[in-house]
Amino acid sequence: MVQLSRSVDNRPSLGLRVGTSIKREYEETIQEKYGSVQPYAAIELERELEYYLGEGDLNDLSRAIDELSDRLDSCDGKEKNNSARSRARTETTVVQYHIQHSIQQQIRNQEDYRTPGNLVEDIMFSYAQHEGTIRQEIGRIKRLAEQLEFDEMETDSQSTTERRIDAIIQGLSGKSQFTLEDFEDAVRKISTIDSTPYIKNKYLPKVVDKMGCTWHPKRENLFINEDKDWIPEYRDPRNKSKWLMTEDDERLAIKIDAFNTANGRGSSYSVEDARIMLNSNPQKNKIKQLMKDIADSSPGYKYSSDREELLARRKIIKRYTKENTDILNRINDNSDNPV
Repeated sequence: MVQLSRSVDNRPSLGLRVGTSIKREYEETIQEKYGSVQPYAAIELERELEYYLGEGDLNDLSRAIDELSDRLDSCDGKEKNNSARSRARTETTVVQYHIQHSIQQQIRNQEDYRTPGNLVEDIMFSYAQHEGTIRQEIGRIKRLAEQLEFDEMETDSQSTTERRIDAIIQGLSGKSQFTLEDFEDAVRKISTIDSTPYIKNKYLPKVVDKMGCTWHPKRENLFINEDKDWIPEYRDPRNKSKWLMTEDDERLAIKIDAFNTANGRGSSYSVEDARIMLNSNPQKNKIKQLMKDIADSSPGYKYSSDREELLARRKIIKRYTKENTDILNRINDNSDNPV
């Protein structure tokens, strides 16, 4: 943890330009949290930048929670950030906080952002929205604790699960199709559970299956009767609700997304790109393994462990039609389906 009594003698001013409104929101959050902007604005930003770079105690904590989440087979994950790259700037200002020189050097070498200022702005915006990574990690620990408590309460798990599935279906009033919001409303009618991520992950697939429904090929979180004759044979798993996603779905979604972002000579697709596309459902280590699996089984894909990126080369992928049938069928499927 960064010490509050540290000297700033060896920490140069950051000197990067960010959106004025983002900086103001960030400092207002710091003021509300600590009662003073200085020195906490610099301390918190330095810690968040260190975390972004995969360093420090906070990063170790996050990895430990990831491992616990994986062992519990939880769907819990951090919320994806709204990228600063998608926000228009109307007015900018310079951030003059004193940040470690080594951190400044590293963020100036990042390739995922157009400028280092965009990166800093994104992190400040995320902090203002979520009160920092520590607060998000505390939330994850609480959700995992709730899951453990819930599992321990289910002594007669099979019969309890079946009763709840039937109660949810009854709450859906025999609908031939329903939305995620309809499902959540039906869950809330059951006094013993609530519509938490864990409940959605556990019960939604079972309800969809028992009702003879499937996921809509274009509209995420809409579930329709599986007998619809206009449902295409090959659907894009990126349009599938994250609560229904299997590991095979996640792997295929990454393959398609990496292919679609590749240029003529091939381009790199990062672990963070996959996390955003999958709405942060799987953990980072799992995404790395999925990328490695893709590279091992699909010609035209190559995984870089050093950069944590998947390289997709379109010409090679298209040449190996047998090995890449799963993705090529979906790319070549241009049928006009209802939206």
